Amino acid sequence: CDVVCNLDNASESCASGTCALGTCSAGFGNCDGMASTGCETPTNTLTDCGGCDVVCSLPNAAESCSTGSCVLGACSSGFANCNGTASDGCEISTRTVSNCGGCGVVCTLPNAVETCSTGVCEVASCNMNFGECNGVSADGCEAPLLTDEAHCGSCTNACLMGETCASGGCECGSGGAACDPAKADRCTGGNCRCGSGAACTMGQSCVSGSCV
Repeated sequence: CDVVCNLDNASESCASGTCALGTCSAGFGNCDGMASTGCETPTNTLTDCGGCDVVCSLPNAAESCSTGSCVLGACSSGFANCNGTASDGCEISTRTVSNCGGCGVVCTLPNAVETCSTGVCEVASCNMNFGECNGVSADGCEAPLLTDEAHCGSCTNACLMGETCASGGCECGSGGAACDPAKADRCTGGNCRCGSGAACTMGQSCVSGSCV
């Protein structure tokens, strides 16, 4: 007498004097296999998501199972869900040159080998005879070192007044040899080659390409 048949989160019946487990209530499961404890396990957790021992774990992402289904949350830093499919999580690294900072964002920079190790397109190295001299990665290796008078041969070498940059070296006038770098203006006097002619002699200056 007074033995109540009442099982947690389930329908129950009393057959032949025994309390029998029926159907589990929505959102619960009989995960320990024991009728006496009823449907003891909620099935809206990450370890029991929609059923007993069904783990909700998605790659490179936060996930939730509050509704009983495994739902994709925010992607981990440096990853994205590029195929739009929740079941494989955030499957793409956004730190590669083909997906740089976002899905399908290609990292390509002029005259350079690129890198995207931080999620930002940057110069890894410059192609031969080019330099990244302005400190701005977005325009790649912008300086042609063979001809750029502001960056002749290297980013730190600027030709002086009257010089031109040819084959990565500063020259005087038209095809003249390089002059004494100690001179403030190394193409207007001293033993510098004048224009396309010979070097001026002592006491002469080079004016408009001629020794005077």
